[in-house]
Amino acid sequence: MTLLWDNALLTGNDLLDKQHKELIKRVGHFLKALETGVDKEDVTKILEFLSEYAAEHFRNEEKLMALHKYPEYKSQKQDHAHITKVLSALLTYVKDIGVTAELVAQTHQTIYDWLKQHIHEKDKKFAAFLKHKET
Repeated sequence: MTLLWDNALLTGNDLLDKQHKELIKRVGHFLKALETGVDKEDVTKILEFLSEYAAEHFRNEEKLMALHKYPEYKSQKQDHAHITKVLSALLTYVKDIGVTAELVAQTHQTIYDWLKQHIHEKDKKFAAFLKHKET
């Protein structure tokens, strides 16, 4: 499955949108690697790369939230912690067991679907909050 950026995910905040596009791209690379049967070492590297970028994005987003005293900061931080744990568990799974059909299905559902939902429901709301503060 090829993942492409969907403009319906645009938040209206250039920084968030740029980082979200990169996250979608990296999730897509990871899923493609899983589906094409890339070896365990390569999948591990791709997943580590994705995890590091996601952590960097979450830190940036949380700093912005704290700086602007975003009222839903704690909820966002909890969501970020959840997906970080999921990515960590996937990395452990790949290292211990390898790439399986179950992993491919679970990854799509838990990462890509979560990311789309999170952007739609949480990050768009945060971007609107930032825009309102700027006016």
